Amino acid sequence: MDNRGLDVKRAIYTDIEFDVPPERVWQKLANLDHYSSWNTLFQIVGGSIKENGSIQIRLTAPGVWALVFGGRITRFEPYGELRWRFFLGIPGLLDGVHSFTIQPINNNGSLLIQKMRFKGMFGSAFVKKFHYNLARGMESMNMSLKDLAETEAESSES
Repeated sequence: MDNRGLDVKRAIYTDIEFDVPPERVWQKLANLDHYSSWNTLFQIVGGSIKENGSIQIRLTAPGVWALVFGGRITRFEPYGELRWRFFLGIPGLLDGVHSFTIQPINNNGSLLIQKMRFKGMFGSAFVKKFHYNLARGMESMNMSLKDLAETEAESSES
């Protein structure tokens, strides 16, 4: 894993390749209501799952306290991008943007790029303290999503 030129003090980047098309990855990723059944990093604990919808996000990265952020979905582009802005408590203390971008690759495969960018008064300090744990949580989530999307694709082909 690397940070692909992002400011390591404020951002984390991961990516993973899938052996299924973007539509299959999107189907699982965009179904925020079912995150509790597979997502090891985020749970959506309330809100409206649509562009401009308000949501409550529970972050459960290993080695990081379970935190509940308020958020707003700022991009909900089928088969392309899911993005939300979030804040902890009072906006301006620990804010950020989390995004998932899906790109088609190879023969019917996909690339998922996951980015978490922090800002606010405690953004740099939070990333500095928890970068490794957050990156591990993002990679674990990526693997869970890959297993889910590819396993269901295999079972539907059988």
